[in-house]
Amino acid sequence: MVLALISGYLTIASNFNFQGMVQSLELGLKSIRASTWSWSLPVVFILIFTARPILLIPTFVMNIVAFAVFGPFEGFFIVLLAEQISAFTFFLGIKHLAGEGLKSSFEKLTKKMRLNVDQKSSKQFNLVAVLRLASLPFDFVTASCALSGVRIVPFLLATFVVSIPWVLLFFLVISSVSTGSILETILNSVIFFGFILISGLVAKKSGLILPRDKKELVLD
Repeated sequence: MVLALISGYLTIASNFNFQGMVQSLELGLKSIRASTWSWSLPVVFILIFTARPILLIPTFVMNIVAFAVFGPFEGFFIVLLAEQISAFTFFLGIKHLAGEGLKSSFEKLTKKMRLNVDQKSSKQFNLVAVLRLASLPFDFVTASCALSGVRIVPFLLATFVVSIPWVLLFFLVISSVSTGSILETILNSVIFFGFILISGLVAKKSGLILPRDKKELVLD
């Protein structure tokens, strides 16, 4: 059943049909819930979430599926756990399996973005938090941190802390859309996109990502 789920997804993913991707995953997971294997549903979801980078599944697709399958409350906590496990495994995989060519490319990118990865855990935490707030792709940030010398503990802590408001606000938007309330949908969407805008401004003003006055930036 799980193999059929993944096979069906890969067919849809090859055409980058996000709506079909959501429907395929949702139907597959709900079929597991209706079977004698219902106990394994959270585990299967987390495994698929962890395999996202290989399956090319965007995080927002998995968030929508989690809401549809588990509901807003259970889905929220499952997504937070899945993000941590996914970030952890992808971080270690990139760090230990990446070739010298990929590492060299990311080192050049780090210099181009004028990042200075300080050895203090608190400053590494700040850097990862800013990268997450900057609305950069989830897996891109993970790979960047893994290849830039960021340690695993501040990386995971910052990922967890920043993921809480992201997932919460995203679920609020999905919830209001699912209830059909236009007013709530508009309000939650404004809050969500307002958070994105403010997060981007905070990331930019922090001086940890973008060059400022053409001077080399440090983690102060």
